[in-house]
Order: sequence, then structure tokens, then C-alpha cells
Amino acid sequence: MTVTTRVATLLIALAILTACGQDVSVQAANDPNAPAAPSTAGIPSDADVLAEMKNRIRDADSIELSREGKGEVVWSRRDLTWYYQRGYIVRRAANIEGFPDAKLEVGGLSLWVFDGNGWRYQRDLVTWNTYDGIADPDQNELIALLQNAQLNYMPVGLGSKPQNIRIAETPNFEWHNGTSVSFNYVVDAAQIDWPGQKLNQATVTLRTRVYRDTIDSPWRDPLTPEQIDAVVHSSEPKTPAELSEYSRQAAM
Repeated sequence: MTVTTRVATLLIALAILTACGQDVSVQAANDPNAPAAPSTAGIPSDADVLAEMKNRIRDADSIELSREGKGEVVWSRRDLTWYYQRGYIVRRAANIEGFPDAKLEVGGLSLWVFDGNGWRYQRDLVTWNTYDGIADPDQNELIALLQNAQLNYMPVGLGSKPQNIRIAETPNFEWHNGTSVSFNYVVDAAQIDWPGQKLNQATVTLRTRVYRDTIDSPWRDPLTPEQIDAVVHSSEPKTPAELSEYSRQAAM
């Protein structure tokens, strides 16, 4: 293909997307085994995404697409597929017992998958929640609870006791009812990489759920956390026996 032909092809594609009112980018796949990205032709318009959401979500006060950013075609190494994703915001009643006027605002991504014949809706990926009409839990109380709790960190592979426990910058509080809430928190700790036979020094984002007896009672009983993210700062090779000892000591 000549440079002139290549430029003409790109201009045609841009014209098609512009005519459809689309503003779509294709992210390069950070995966050498990823297949080529599918064609952006036929990607759902903003009107299509909104229509699908409004047909599926009937109890919302409002549904709108995010004004920040734009639609993107991205490769998922976890799902081994290409997605078209479009940000949205949904507002609706929180339906939390004891807080009848509470409202919930949910931000997320509408994910569409290319199946060979075209793009179809796959699922939603919620990225944040905020509440109006119900106060966030006291962060100092939650930190003290986590520091004193005998939590099992083996499922997230910690190789040392967690240090510098703090609430995540984006806690993503999720109220299950007036006496139970989930949230993200952050720790600094050694983390075991069993497949790589390494001990990583990392900052790990975790998620747990806590309870209270009434809406005025103190929080209690955090659940075993699950990992949300990890940033590795350094790594050191270790033998399987050494890693097992780190795991044992972290559980003590």
C-alpha cells in the first residue's frame, strides 16, 4: 500500500467516525499474543449505548455518558478479547434502610465485545460509587479497626505484616445496607510472587467489608480482603522454602 493510499484510507475511516458522531481511539495492546484490533466500523454510537442502558436499567433517575474522555477500543489480557468501552454515570435511589432519601451515583464503563459479526453489549464495569444523603464512615475509625483486626492476608500473598494502613484515595464505599459497607484500603508490604519465585516490595490496594449492629454502633468484623491492585517497587529472588517461611511469618 502506498503512502497516498494509506493516508486516504485513514481519512476515509476518520470521516466515517466523524459522520457517526464518534470520537474513538484504539489503544495498543500490551500483549504480544493479542490479535489485531477489530475494525471500528459499526461501533455503537453514544445514542446506541444510552438506548441499551435505558432499556436495561429501569430504576434510574438519570443515565448519561461521561463528558470526560471518549470511547476506546482496548485489549483485555484477562478476558483475551477486544472491548469497546464508553464511560457513563447513573444516578438512582440508594435504597438503604434507615436512609430513605439517600441517592447513589455510579460511574462505570459500558463494555461491548466484537464477536466477528459486529459489536454487541457484554457487561458493565463499575469504577466508582458516591452517595448523597448518607455520610461516609469515619476513616480514622476504619483504619484503627483494620490495624487491630486479625485479618487473613494469605489469599493476597503478603509476605510480611501490612504497614502504613490507610484508606484508598478513591475508597469506592459501597453500602449494602445501613449496617454494612465495603471499601478500598491501601497497605505497604512484602508480597510473594509464587510463579516468579520472588519477594516483591509493593503497595497493595485491598477491598474489605465491615459491619455494625445499628446505624449508630461502631464498625466491626472486617472480612478477609481481596486484592484490587498492586504497585511493585522492587523484587528479590527467593527459593520456595524462603517464600514459604515469609508466608508463615506473615500469618502469625
